[in-house]
Amino acid sequence: MANTSPAFQFYPDDFIADKNVQAMTTLETGAYIRLMCFAWKEDQVGTLPEDDRLLAGLAKLSFASWIRVKDNVMRGFYMSKTDKRWHQKREEQEYEKQKRLREERKKAGHKGGQASVKQKASKRQAKSSSSSSTSSSLRKNIKKEKYGEYTTLTIVEHKKLVDKYGQSSTEKMIDTLDNYKGAHGKFYKSDYRAILSWVVEKVLGPQEKGETEDQIRERARKCREKEKGSMSCPKERGLGKDHCRYCERSK
Repeated sequence: MANTSPAFQFYPDDFIADKNVQAMTTLETGAYIRLMCFAWKEDQVGTLPEDDRLLAGLAKLSFASWIRVKDNVMRGFYMSKTDKRWHQKREEQEYEKQKRLREERKKAGHKGGQASVKQKASKRQAKSSSSSSTSSSLRKNIKKEKYGEYTTLTIVEHKKLVDKYGQSSTEKMIDTLDNYKGAHGKFYKSDYRAILSWVVEKVLGPQEKGETEDQIRERARKCREKEKGSMSCPKERGLGKDHCRYCERSK
């Protein structure tokens, strides 16, 4: 029965470190790789017949050239006294491993197919009821990396900042937020959102935050209203604050 597996594992480190391969020339190495490929597709996987003319053809060499390089090329095979065929030990082991894995998966699939409709429905119901909580849990468990003494971001959040503002500006914004948190003991649920909320504007200016002049004026107006009728935000009135918590204007 022909081998139906289209591929075998190839381990470059093992191949290069193999003393037999190290003794081969470039031409011999190429011939060896071709013969391994043909051996993998044989009915008796990992073997080749003892036929020099056939082997020369498979290796894409003239018969005379094959005879000259044969001893070196076939170092990677061994001759079986039982069936009088060349055997590639690593390929035989790999094929047996693949067969075991296929059998294990087949058995696992068969057992799974025997599960009752009731059990499947129960699983679907449980999955549906817990989907929202699971999603929330996954978001909470996303690992954050430290990009400063007090500032943490996920790798994805940091990449978004770098992609949009560049590496240099991103580092300045992280430093600004880190210094602010350290000086004021401030905590944010999301440092990434804090950066987008006010640090971008502080470091790069209002336009970089994506606001129009009208939007900036409207934000200042709302700030004044929240300040109980005062004519300006705390920052504008010189109260010594680093930034206004309403309109997010920064020094």
